Amino acid sequence: IGTAVQTENHVLEAHQEDFAKEIKIWERFLFTVSKRQPPFGWVCKVCNTFFPTDGDTWRHVGKEVFIRREERHMGQWHEKEDRWGHEEDEECCGDGMNSRGLSYDSVLKYQEVVRKEEAEREVKSMGLSKPGEESD
Repeated sequence: IGTAVQTENHVLEAHQEDFAKEIKIWERFLFTVSKRQPPFGWVCKVCNTFFPTDGDTWRHVGKEVFIRREERHMGQWHEKEDRWGHEEDEECCGDGMNSRGLSYDSVLKYQEVVRKEEAEREVKSMGLSKPGEESD
């Protein structure tokens, strides 16, 4: 590809969307395996170890998965990553019908579309038009 700088620029430009998707899956995993446990703090649901803050729990999970490669944590991560990473592919069964519930990303996209439509209806009901459009 070229120099290290060119390679870094290529990765930043070409793979930003993939990286962002992977980060969202990782954050979802962190939220799934950590639980607030008053009055003690937070607990890792994989190994039931207590931590004072959510950040400490997330640091523990990252260390167990990526540094120590601990079997239970790695197994949970791979299971969730496989399931959540392919939800988008499995969402539609080919005939336009949903084979099972919507993926988390699809729910977010759907909610955004609904918000935009509601905003447009509200603007129309107020008799306002968008800039550059003529009102009827």
